[in-house]
Parts: sequence; structure tokens; C-alpha cells
Amino acid sequence: MLFIAEKHSLYYIYTVLSKPVVLPSIYQFTAMGLLDDIQIDYYNSNEQKKIPKQTWIKEKMQEDYWEKGTQSRKSKEQWFNVNIDILMKRMRHTESDLHVLQWRTGCEIEKQGDEVKFSKGISEYAYDGADFLSFDDKESLWVAPVAEALPTKIKWDNVPILNQYTKGYLEKECVDWLNKFREYLDEKLRNGTPPDVHVFAKRRTSDKTKLKLTCMATGFYPRDLMMTIREYRTSLPKYEVKSTGIRPNHDGTFQLTKSVEINKAEVAEYDCFVTHRSIEEPVIIKWGQQKKTTESLPACVAYTEEPVLEKGSTGSFDIEVSQWVAPVDAALTTKRKWDNVPILNQYTRGYLEKECVDWLKKFREYGDKEIRKASSPDVHVFARKSSDETKLKLTCMATGFYAKDVMMTIRKYCTSLPEDEVESTGIRPNHDGTFQLKKSVEIQKDEIAEYDCFVSHRTFKSITLKLGRQTESINLVIKAEALQ
Repeated sequence: MLFIAEKHSLYYIYTVLSKPVVLPSIYQFTAMGLLDDIQIDYYNSNEQKKIPKQTWIKEKMQEDYWEKGTQSRKSKEQWFNVNIDILMKRMRHTESDLHVLQWRTGCEIEKQGDEVKFSKGISEYAYDGADFLSFDDKESLWVAPVAEALPTKIKWDNVPILNQYTKGYLEKECVDWLNKFREYLDEKLRNGTPPDVHVFAKRRTSDKTKLKLTCMATGFYPRDLMMTIREYRTSLPKYEVKSTGIRPNHDGTFQLTKSVEINKAEVAEYDCFVTHRSIEEPVIIKWGQQKKTTESLPACVAYTEEPVLEKGSTGSFDIEVSQWVAPVDAALTTKRKWDNVPILNQYTRGYLEKECVDWLKKFREYGDKEIRKASSPDVHVFARKSSDETKLKLTCMATGFYAKDVMMTIRKYCTSLPEDEVESTGIRPNHDGTFQLKKSVEIQKDEIAEYDCFVSHRTFKSITLKLGRQTESINLVIKAEALQ
């Protein structure tokens, strides 16, 4: 059997600011772990506690893991606070300005069947968004791209045991943790990893002879999935099909959406063809059909809840004083050159405040005009089994709507549930300028008939959906199933 190579990664990102800032959710020190770009743990200088960000890691890792992790993060917080002061002095920076020191460390592997191969290890530091120091895993040496990093490079390279430890961590310990976490996640997902596939169509009011046909697969793991939209069982060329690309869900699974504009009269000739390693036979669905595959359900694109200060540019324009700002010495020459050409700065300010705004309004006007033609949401209602056999997870999802404002509540006996009982992804953008929202709640299995999903949007009157009910109005596609 030929296995598709899977790529996996485990990274930890540490960020320290030279001084506190009074902004919500911005802390002087933060640290987070990312497994395949999905956040698995988090620490900040305010709470000073390493906390799980995924249910599976919370369930699998014992309390002493989190206690030791907390102590490790506290030690690193002290180390970063000391070293950003050292770097500021070395850079001749004053304490009045805000400066940032970051460290990213971790590893990547390729897995083909049961064979795991180390791809690369990374340990790199950045100061104020610019590369400062990185570890060459092959040579077991530190690389200093700037002169200010040379003292640290020389000091660390003169301690061979330190470089041996760094190499050993990247190639062995990090890989071991990555494999362990993937094993735990695979175990969690193994019983619900096949894709849930849906096909829906929307009218194009600009041309009543056309439809926008969309195929969506979600809840699948691993991420490698093949999807094609076919006409007469022949795959359409890639350039005719719009694709979101494979995106992560919040629970470690993935989703993919593809769409194409077709003639309304030919809708019966099209189908959605999906293959995945978790299913024995391909899933083939025509519009109007739905196939139950697993307990998985649609979810919005995952996002990192805490902000990460990433690498930036080496200069910026201060629109208030019409001057360029050089945060590093290397940018001073360019700053002086550009500031000595007043007409350039006047043009830059004029572009930002006037021309850019005019284009923004124009593009939004064009976009709004196009989206306004097909802005009603597609609504899906699902129920799936919970880990407790007496319970179900009830989910309501609306997607493809515009404008952004939509009201959605899950109700019991026509009374909205309290917000603290309901999980919500928040309103998230789709690839085509529309939006999506998903809410879910755990309920007693024998009370399922008492719940409904209430959705209100400017494009239609409010609608209430109970499980088992179907409606064809306002381009709505309703699916209400309890997966046994």
C-alpha cells in the first residue's frame, strides 16, 4: 500500500516586551505551544500558569506535567526579562521605547506509514522583528546575522555541551514529544476522522440561469484529502474552481471548500468527489443528496486566541508627523534620504489618507454589490454523540451570509440558552467575502426535541429550525440529524 507522506510540526514561541503595555490581552511575557499550527498550551506573565488549549492534551497529560511546565515557563520568563535588558544595552536602546525579544524553537517530521523521519529543527531569536540569532542544526553552531549577536554566538559556541544539548533536543526530545502528542491526538480523532461532506447551491441573482455550486468537507483527519467537482464524472480544471485550501478546525481536524459557477439547468450533471485515507470508498454526492459519514461536523477556521508579535519590517511611516521611523540603525540612511524629499512624504501621506481610502471605498462598493446578490446564509443543524452516551452535541452553523451581522441562538422551549453554556466560534470570514458562524451545546439525548436553532439576518425574516425539520426558503440548506 502506498502511503501519503504526512508533515507534522511542534513549535514553542516565547515573546517578551521590554516593558508592560496597557492593552487588552497583551502581556509582558507569553509562551505557547503549537502542534501542526494549532495552539495546544499557553502561558502569560499575568496568570503565570501553563494551561492546556485542547481537550485531548488536558485529558492525556497528568497534573505534574502542567506543574513542571509552569515552573519551566516561570524560569524562562525570568531569563527573557534579564536578556532583553542586556540586548537593549548592547543595541544602545533606551527604556522609553518598547522593544521585543522572541524565541521560536521546535521540529518538523515526515511520517509515511509507520516510518517517521526528522525533517528539520529550528531554534531562532528575533529582536524587534529582525533576525538576531539562529542555530545551524547540521553544523551545531550558532549563526549571527547582525554584529550585535556575535558576542552571544561566540559565548554559546564556546560551550560545546550547550550546542550538543540544543541539537539533541531538536532531533530527539522534540521529535519524541511531537510523536507523543500526535499519538494522543490521533487516538482522540481515530473514531471520528472521516470527512462530513455537503453539497449546496445558491442562486446568482445577476444571472438567473446560473448557480454557485459548493462542495464542503469538514471534520477530517489527517489533513490530506482529495476533492474534485465533476461534470459527467470528469473533474473540472483547477482554474475553473475556487478553493479555500485545506484549513484547520478548532478541534484538530480540517476543512476544505470548493465552488464553481454552473448553468442552473445542468446542476444534475455535477457531483462532488471526495477521497480520504479514513474511508474505504470515495464519497460521491450530487446536489440535494447528503451522506452521513462520521460523527464529525462543520467547524469554522481555527484561530490563535492570544496575539503573537511576529517579524515585521525595518521601518515605518509616521503619518502624524509625516516622517519615517527607523527602529534599527541599518534603516537610518534610508530614513534620512526619504525625509529629505518632502514631496515624497507628502505623497505618502496623501496616498494613505486619500487615495488609499478612495480605492478601499470603491473596492468595497464593488464587493458589496456582488455579495449583496447572494448574501443569505446556508444554515445547517447537526447533532452528534458525546463521550457520555446519554448526551448529544447539538450544533447550528450558518455560512455564506453578508452583511456580517447575524443573530443566532440555540433555544430550549423557545427560550435562548445563556451564552456561558454555548460554545461559539464567533463570526469568521469565508474566502469569498461572506461570513460563517457556528454555535454548539451539549444536551441530554432524550431532550433533543425540545431544542431549536433561531437565526435572524437582514436578508430574510427570522427562522426557527427544530431537529428533523427541513425548509427550502431563502436559499437555506438545512440538515438535522442525530448520528447514531
